[in-house]
Amino acid sequence: TSVINQGQILAQAGSTVVQNGVTIDGLVNTVGTGKVLGTSNGSNFLNGATFNGTLDLSTNGNSIERVINGTTFTGAVNIANGGVLLLDSVNTVGGAQSIGGTGVINLNDATARLAVDGTGTTTIGSGLTVRGQGNIGAALYNGGTNNLVNNGTFLADGGTLTVSTPAGSGSLTGTGTLQASGGTLVLATANPSTQGQLLVGAGPSAVNLGTSNLTITSDYNNAQFGTGNSFNARAGITGTGLIVAGGNAAQAITGANVTNGTTGVATLTIGNVRVGANTYDYQIANTGTTGPTLRGAIQTSVNGGNITDARLSGTGVTASNYVTGGPGGNTGNLGVTFTTATAGALAPLTGQSVNLASNFSNIGNQQLNIVIGSGAAAYNPASGNATAPVQVANQRVGGSNTAAVTVANTAAAGSFSEDLNASVSATSGGVTSNGGTISGLLAGSSNTGAITVGVNTATAGAQTGTVTLAYQTNGTVAGVSNGLGVASVGTQAVTVNGNVYQAAAGALQTTSLNFGTVQVGQSVSQNLVVRNTATGAAGFVEDLNASFGAANGTGSALISGTGSLSGILAGTNSTAANGTMTVSVNTAAAGTVSGGITVNYATAGAVNGVSNGLGTAAVGSQNFGVIGAIQA
Repeated sequence: TSVINQGQILAQAGSTVVQNGVTIDGLVNTVGTGKVLGTSNGSNFLNGATFNGTLDLSTNGNSIERVINGTTFTGAVNIANGGVLLLDSVNTVGGAQSIGGTGVINLNDATARLAVDGTGTTTIGSGLTVRGQGNIGAALYNGGTNNLVNNGTFLADGGTLTVSTPAGSGSLTGTGTLQASGGTLVLATANPSTQGQLLVGAGPSAVNLGTSNLTITSDYNNAQFGTGNSFNARAGITGTGLIVAGGNAAQAITGANVTNGTTGVATLTIGNVRVGANTYDYQIANTGTTGPTLRGAIQTSVNGGNITDARLSGTGVTASNYVTGGPGGNTGNLGVTFTTATAGALAPLTGQSVNLASNFSNIGNQQLNIVIGSGAAAYNPASGNATAPVQVANQRVGGSNTAAVTVANTAAAGSFSEDLNASVSATSGGVTSNGGTISGLLAGSSNTGAITVGVNTATAGAQTGTVTLAYQTNGTVAGVSNGLGVASVGTQAVTVNGNVYQAAAGALQTTSLNFGTVQVGQSVSQNLVVRNTATGAAGFVEDLNASFGAANGTGSALISGTGSLSGILAGTNSTAANGTMTVSVNTAAAGTVSGGITVNYATAGAVNGVSNGLGTAAVGSQNFGVIGAIQA
């Protein structure tokens, strides 16, 4: 069933509304398989209507629908069997005709037409696609000078789709897309055309430009271009018309070592280099402020391109395609890598160049010549190497010994080898550094002492860690610049070792000598026991020595000590093996004793009797008390 209600036409699923000699100026909706069916009546009009759904101009032969005063299509218009959707400027107020929406106009056979009548301007909206085969633009009843503005998509995806301007007198303009994808798109326009995009799919897609130029303002891309040396900007394109970049689009070759990059013949100059691989970058730039993306190919063996020198490699000298992006854009860096194995003056590059072939007829090919600069040479980069491991001299806990790091520039000595810089970049394992640096170390020479290192001395033991040295090649030879600048040549983690010893510590294990009251001449003496109380890593705690100092207090003249102790191991008491220390009291005359005698301790500079080279050192003292009375 069909429902007409307050200016609306609704074709329900499975129903058909037949339009025959009437004007529809409201809202048309079709649901599912419902449709509006046109007839061959030339008085079928859509007048400023909104059409949502399916308009059938194919079932009845020579069906016609005339659009006036603008119409919005969302859905599908199916045209075949001589059917015509006529964009009628004659009956449109002011002649400014337009269709919009997001629909698809299907030209389903060679007789299908999207016609344009009268004088004025006819605009296809950006959301519309006109596809298939047949004709777009030729007048049906009334010719004239009508400018067809395509802001949507004209798609040839089967057979031949011809775009004409009415009576051949108007123009095709707009920001839309012309696309051939499996079909042939023919531009039969007497005047030059302008569109946003031209897209050409893989064969058998084709475009026939006829005799008029086509200006592109956004992008021209062609799946049949080919790559690099086989690039063909007009693959699948016939006719004498040119494909032209719009706006003020222009191409240039840019880069720090490029000269004359805006001309047809530019030069990339390779100056002094280092032995190994050296990369020089250039970019292909779109220097316009308006106009399309630029595309093209880097060619290495055709059209003046010639890359044969084995020293050249990289993306900048490899046959491939490029895209600059829109105005102000560029390809990004295209690297030309020059590789040389030996130092010395460089042999010239003879006849080496790439050709940059554009996809647009008005963007000329550019040739980039690649040459060696006058007097250019290759230099050995500096090479750093430190003698490892570095051994810090033995020391005791809390010590501050350091060791010098010896750094060599192992590059071959000569006038083509660079100087070396070295610095400390990191330490690990408690290693310390003076933060020293080396600058301008000549090839074949070494430096000892500018950089020093130490180990952690907070605790005893075999300490180990690393100091990481950062090396730079200085861009100078014997202090004279070669223009190459400073560059990193790696790092080296150097092992640093050092033994740290805990000094011995003594403690008397014998209590004070309180001999009470004795008779003159009675013998009074006491042997001492001393303990080495120091602790630490096994094998790194020193032995203890002990000896007597001066007596003190009342009756100090009567107190004496004889003997000494040596080599008391850590955590042990003295034994006879360590010697004997005896405190005696002279009882030859009556008197009172209330004093003591000093016991001096020394760390032995040895562990288990084996010298560590540190020698003896005082580590404190203790008073051994002596009290008593001597009677006559």
